[in-house]
Amino acid sequence: MAQTVCALFDVRRDPTTPRVAAGIALFLIAMIFWLWARAALGDAFAQLARVPGRLVTAGPYRLVRHPLYTATAVGCMGQAWAGGSLRGIAIWFALALILGFRARREDALMRQAFGSTWISWSSQARA
Repeated sequence: MAQTVCALFDVRRDPTTPRVAAGIALFLIAMIFWLWARAALGDAFAQLARVPGRLVTAGPYRLVRHPLYTATAVGCMGQAWAGGSLRGIAIWFALALILGFRARREDALMRQAFGSTWISWSSQARA
């Protein structure tokens, strides 16, 4: 939310630059990827880390272990890029640190829950 508000204020300074168009394009591509990942999760989706009934390895989960986090980070990078301010970049770095922490915590949870199945899949899907 902070990234979006910051980008909206920053873009008002100079809304017609190629930087803004590139940032918006990056954001939209990331959100399409996010929707694909969310659809692949189906009923296994949760806001807080918990062990789902099954390990999802299809769709974008074939490519990366945390496609929702990846899409969120890339989308917010697009917003920061469009805004073109140091505060937008600082917000993005803070978000990236939080998402990295959450990803490591979820990896440990899934490794414990799914054992060798998770280890095999995680060796092929990028972090």
